[in-house]
Amino acid sequence: RHDGIWQPAQNLGHPINSAYDDTSPFLARDGRTLYFSSNDAARSIGGLDILTANWLDWSQQWSQPVSLGLPINSAADDEHFT
Repeated sequence: RHDGIWQPAQNLGHPINSAYDDTSPFLARDGRTLYFSSNDAARSIGGLDILTANWLDWSQQWSQPVSLGLPINSAADDEHFT
């Protein structure tokens, strides 16, 4: 979102996007907290798991995504949230 207008979607690249299924992005109201689901085995406990990352003003990039872990995530697909 730029100047209050949504821009076309774009791949956020590393560290957000991976070679796996990264789905269900949700940008929190603060505009700096991103939630999404991924089945990247290095970031998941099974199936799609919910991860979060924060926009870092000082580096102008996203932080490394962190899994919300148990009990939010499970061995099933955890996605499509608001």
